[in-house]
Amino acid sequence: MNTVNEIASIDPVPTATRIAETAAALFADKGYAGVSMRELADAVGIKAASIYNHFSDKEGLYLAAIEHAFADRMSLLEQATQSDGTPQERLVSTVIALTRSNAEDAVSAKLLQWELLSGDVSRQKWLAEHLFQRPFEQMSALLDEIGSAGDGELVAVYLSALAMGSTVLMPIFEHVGVSDHVNDPDALGRDIAQRLISLTNGASS
Repeated sequence: MNTVNEIASIDPVPTATRIAETAAALFADKGYAGVSMRELADAVGIKAASIYNHFSDKEGLYLAAIEHAFADRMSLLEQATQSDGTPQERLVSTVIALTRSNAEDAVSAKLLQWELLSGDVSRQKWLAEHLFQRPFEQMSALLDEIGSAGDGELVAVYLSALAMGSTVLMPIFEHVGVSDHVNDPDALGRDIAQRLISLTNGASS
């Protein structure tokens, strides 16, 4: 099953990347079942048969589109967890990377929501192994540095859910009179991180 990275190594023409980028936006809006290969080809400006010069089938294209959509997001998260500074400073950067990407990258956020709703276990397993496992392990290790060793994994689960949930529910929160800083992903991420650090310091004192 071809992915963008694999294709790029054998195909210097950016057609595959252009297809994946267009597909990601369409799949984000309509879901996997809602997009036809003909519709995608029309959006890219190529013949439908030409897509198969780059991708073996629709499933392969879909996974490549997800990989393309999440590439920058996962890279920024890894940079944050591995950056210079104290563990606390790196945690602030990491949570801001989470809240900012959730708020500003509508395509990857929608793709993830589609997959969570799909119930497709094989694709969810692929997502976990190819995209989320490494940054999750790095975030867990960072949280272990800050709190009690062994707790990082569980806190990473809570933190990821909190960061994503807050931005996914923002259209609702906006109508219940939340503070302005909640609408600012950087301010929200900083607040979440600092509250977590305060709780951790209190538990260890």
